[in-house]
Amino acid sequence: MKHKIISLKQSKEEVLQLWEDQVDQFGEITRIDIEKELKIVNKSCLNDTNDFLGPWITMLDESLHFLLLLHRFYWNLRMNSDEDIPITFTMLLAKTCSQVVAIRKLIIAGLEDSARTVSRSFVETVDLMIVSLLDKDFSDQYFAEEVDGNKFWKQNIAYGRIYKRIEKIIETAGIDEEERENFLKHRREIKSILSSAVHSSLSSAFRSMFIPSIRHSGKLSTSILGHVSAHSQSHLSFIIMDIYYFSSIFMHLLISDHLLMVSQNIKNNTDFQSVAASFYILQDLVTEHYEDYLLMEFSFPEEE
Repeated sequence: MKHKIISLKQSKEEVLQLWEDQVDQFGEITRIDIEKELKIVNKSCLNDTNDFLGPWITMLDESLHFLLLLHRFYWNLRMNSDEDIPITFTMLLAKTCSQVVAIRKLIIAGLEDSARTVSRSFVETVDLMIVSLLDKDFSDQYFAEEVDGNKFWKQNIAYGRIYKRIEKIIETAGIDEEERENFLKHRREIKSILSSAVHSSLSSAFRSMFIPSIRHSGKLSTSILGHVSAHSQSHLSFIIMDIYYFSSIFMHLLISDHLLMVSQNIKNNTDFQSVAASFYILQDLVTEHYEDYLLMEFSFPEEE
């Protein structure tokens, strides 16, 4: 027989009763009202988000909009096509969407360093997504149940092996050698930096205890439950640009007819037209309307 799950309200009431029992035993003790504290923090963070993160959140949302439309396009493409279209790309695309939402929520909640752990995974997911666009063998092995996951990872992804596959894809997309080298160099650097949060390095712990305030320049906040960090703008800039670079690679491959499953007829349907329109809006924001925000000088990813 399954246990009935009690409501949140009831469980909170039970905890308060347990606390009262401790008061009887210890006398004068202090309890923190978590919900009250979080409401105060959330209000402050929302104000900081509104005042200091407007263009970045807008661009992030447009980036997410592109990914969501692309996911819908590929999902419907698989459902309505007789061709054997690998599901790997669509699955990874779904994961990136959820990761972007998580990053957005954490940064708005004033938990920028915690968002870095998600961003580290996000970068790796985008790597896999780029490769799965054209590498059918890679896609099939990734999804195959009979393949040893650990062995597949070591042979195809770990120790920098994924970069050779990425370079091949972006070369096919028509990106020149210098740009390819810069793209891959930046990915290695950002993964190393973001890993400090994953492994709880000293700098990561410091950023969580003494948060560089976005509202009060040069000052550190000790609001460990959340405070919008001065690193938030640069963090969001990186995520936005990463999605934009991916979208550009996708569109280059599409225009050059390397995505064979996307036929000319499919290019004319509503789902795809929506994807294209979303890309051009994102491109305008990144390269024209909000370009200055992305080019601002930031301390992130360099550590202070």
